[in-house]
Amino acid sequence: MAYLRWICSNWYAFWTSLSGETKEDQILEVWYAGNLEPIFLYYSVLKEVKTIEDLKEIVKNQVNIDASDKDYEELLEEAAKPFVKDVEEEFKTKGDKYEK
Repeated sequence: MAYLRWICSNWYAFWTSLSGETKEDQILEVWYAGNLEPIFLYYSVLKEVKTIEDLKEIVKNQVNIDASDKDYEELLEEAAKPFVKDVEEEFKTKGDKYEK
């Protein structure tokens, strides 16, 4: 499922099939416009993110992009937070392991 798409965003963000089997290993894969490297944001890290500054630090440890604060706010509110909520909901019914 895509949380953000190129059509109306500088981000393309989705819950990737590269995710592991456990709740903590679920990954939000993120691409930024003009950047050729994906950004992998793990549930275990994202669940602790509260501000765009937290999110910037995580992203900038992986890639060097020139995203604005508005872009980071969009990534946090429209992708990261909904992703965390969706992972928690998915694993509430499945337990600790994900059946692919």
